Amino acid sequence: MPTFAEALAATAATHLVIEVKQAGIEDLVARAVREADALARCSLCAFDAGVCAASAAAMPGMPVSLLAAPNRETAEVLAQAADLGLAGVSLHHSMVDAQLVRDAHDAGLTVATWTVNDDADVRRMHAAGVDLICGDYPARLVEVVRGA
Repeated sequence: MPTFAEALAATAATHLVIEVKQAGIEDLVARAVREADALARCSLCAFDAGVCAASAAAMPGMPVSLLAAPNRETAEVLAQAADLGLAGVSLHHSMVDAQLVRDAHDAGLTVATWTVNDDADVRRMHAAGVDLICGDYPARLVEVVRGA
């Protein structure tokens, strides 16, 4: 398994979404991103709002999004992300519809959605206007969106 620095180097030609799963490593992540000169091609997300805030402070200019699972109220998630000055939210696809996307965009937030593997769900997310669709089969996501 590659180290984080090796993963940053191996993905130099693409955008990388970094998910931070534990508090206290934000400065280590920031250092590795800076050393790889990767700030402009990375974004970051976390379920922990404190991790999001610390990451945004450690890496000014990197888009940071608050992840949320279906057990959270979407209005609360949008408000929390906006209050923290984050770039967006990253929500399970079952939480997302066109109204939520409009509300997020009105609040200045982008909307990413995950893990979207069913073609009908991909079409629904695309029609809702999400900014990013995450799934296990990227080539199929592209095919479905292009055919939507």
